[in-house]
This record gives sequence, C-alpha cells and structure tokens, in this order.
Amino acid sequence: MANKNSKDKLPKITWIFIILFIILFISFVLRRCNKNGDNKKIESILKDTIEIDKRKKDYSYKDDKKRVDSLIFRKKNIDEKNLKKKLKKSKKFEPNIKKSKKKDSINIYKDTSKIHINKMLDTIKIDTDIILKDTIGPYVYIIPPEGMYYKKVNIKILTIEKKTKIFYLLLKGFHIPKELTFKQYEYERITIDTNSTIIFFAIDSVNNSSDTITYKYYISLYNPCPNEMVYVEDKKICIDKYEWPNKEGEEPKGFISLYEAMDLCASVGKRLCYEDEWISACEGIEHYKYGYKGGYNFRKCNTQTFMISKSGQFKECRSFWGAYDMIGNLSEWVITRDGSFRAFGGNFRSASIATCRFGKRSYFPENKYSTVGFRCCKDIR
Repeated sequence: MANKNSKDKLPKITWIFIILFIILFISFVLRRCNKNGDNKKIESILKDTIEIDKRKKDYSYKDDKKRVDSLIFRKKNIDEKNLKKKLKKSKKFEPNIKKSKKKDSINIYKDTSKIHINKMLDTIKIDTDIILKDTIGPYVYIIPPEGMYYKKVNIKILTIEKKTKIFYLLLKGFHIPKELTFKQYEYERITIDTNSTIIFFAIDSVNNSSDTITYKYYISLYNPCPNEMVYVEDKKICIDKYEWPNKEGEEPKGFISLYEAMDLCASVGKRLCYEDEWISACEGIEHYKYGYKGGYNFRKCNTQTFMISKSGQFKECRSFWGAYDMIGNLSEWVITRDGSFRAFGGNFRSASIATCRFGKRSYFPENKYSTVGFRCCKDIR
C-alpha cells in the first residue's frame, strides 16, 4: 500500500513545480515589460533634453535658460521617485541630482539640462580655440592660369576665403627687379596683351599670408592650328583643347576602345597622339609634373571626385600650351612609337598619382572602359 501511495503522490508534486514555474515565468515577463516601458519613457525625456543641443546655434546662456524653462513647464507633472530611478539606471547620463524638500521634478530636470548646456559651451570653446590657432594661409589663384595665349587675355585674381586682401604686381616681360612694390587688388579686370609676369599673394582675416606666386603669360601671334586645337611648339603638332568630342561645356566620352578612338580621330582628319607628344603637351616648357605650377592640388583638376566633369569646367586645369583636363577627368588612349599603347593622365579618382607621365598598360585595346577616353593630334604641314 505504501508503494502505491508514493506512486500516486509523484504526479501531484510535479504539477506543483510546474505551476510554480509558470507563476515565476509570468512575473518575470511582467517585470521585463515594465522595464521596457520605463526605458522608453527615459528615452523620451532624454530626447527632449538633447533637443537643446540640436536647436542650439548661437550658444548664449540666456537662450538656453528660456528653452530649459519651457521644457520644465511641460514636464512638471513627472513623478520624482520614478524619474530618479530611471536616471540612475540610464547608462547615457548620470547627473548629480540635488536633493530638494519639495518633491517636484523641476530641480532634477534643471540639473540634466545644465549638463547639456555645459557640454555645448565646452564644444564651442574647442571650436574657437581651433579658429584662433589657424595658421594656414588663404588659397589664391588666377583665372585663366599662366601659359601660352594667341590673343590678349583678361585675368581675375580670386580666393575662396572671405575678408581676404589680395596684392599683386604686374610686370612687362619676364625680368623681375629686386625691389617689388605691390598694390591691393580691387577685383578689377587685368588685361595682358604682351609677354608679362604677374606676382601675387593674399592675406586672410587673421593675418595668415599665402605663398607669393609668380605666373608668366606668353602672348604669340603665330598659331598654325585650327581654333579647336592648340599648338605644341616643341613637337610641331596640334592637339585638341578638350577630350573627345572636343567641345567646351560638354561631357567627354568614355567607354571607347583604342581602335574606336583611332577611327574617330581619322574621321575628322586627325590621328591618335603619340606618347611623347601627349607628355610634352601636358608638361609644357617648364616640365610641370601635374601640368600646372607647384605640387599636387585637388582643387585644380578633376582628380578627387566621383564623376566625370564637363570639358573646361576646371578652369585651372590648363596646360602651358592651352590643353584642358589632361590631368584627371578621363584617362586618355595614346600610342607609342614602337606600336604599343597606354592610357595616360589618370581619371577623376586617381588623386595625386595622376601626373603627366602616369600611364597604364593594363587596359586591353579592344575593351571599353568607363574611365578611359581620348583626344586627337594633327601634324602641321
């Protein structure tokens, strides 16, 4: 009988454990739900305080106080005990809450908002320190840049910074005297109708000076090339001003194979450029590495963007002889004297590796590439 009773009691004990487990599980789920609800309320409260950061542009303490007071007015019905627990549990903020005899939420909310205001003022302090420590001179340039021209040219000296003073000296010829007297540029038009040298620099609002830059302008009456081409004197050839289809303001054509490029040049009475001709047209008489004076400058040519630019859009990207966009934009098919081929000049993503002597052999002549185009050359007869 004892064995039978023990067998009958076993199912009852297991049922009791099952019921206890269910009760514990339900209580655990309810607690989690309450916590999630509390966290959402905390997040809404903290979002309101963060709004001060987002809407704060002119960081004056009075304006912040007004905004804080308005937020306090909207939150004055918050229960103090619950808010204290929420703020303590929150990992984002651990504010020092002042104890108050009056049990309202105003002091608590003021403390949290003051923390945000102090953080904002600290960030402004850092920004102003950076501005005060500015030691970089302004960027100053001339449009159009130095080089060979076949008629008088009107130039402008420009800068990208406001409140910048520009000074210049214009000399006839290329001899530079020992004593230089500069005058301030008033954004007037400067006309150059003979061989000239212009020296210029700029000073910004915190007295940082740019480098003193010297540009030489050559004016020639001899141009044996058609209007859409420029004369490369040391090679005795003409080269297109722009990449195919050689039209200013139009987007040059990529996705053209080497053989198609040769056929298109032949269709207009021209030919594809040889490697040495292309390099000479790019470097000019001064043998500039990037086709322009000085080291690499991402502002001058389309070498550090995400897309092809229109022909002539980068006004400073002009070689000495007058060909535009030889650096960057599209790489250009050329052929060598031994019958091989390359794509020269880099493209709009090449950055500083795009030089006048940067040529890639890894392209297949029968394939089309979205970053490879061409320009044509012509022999002078």
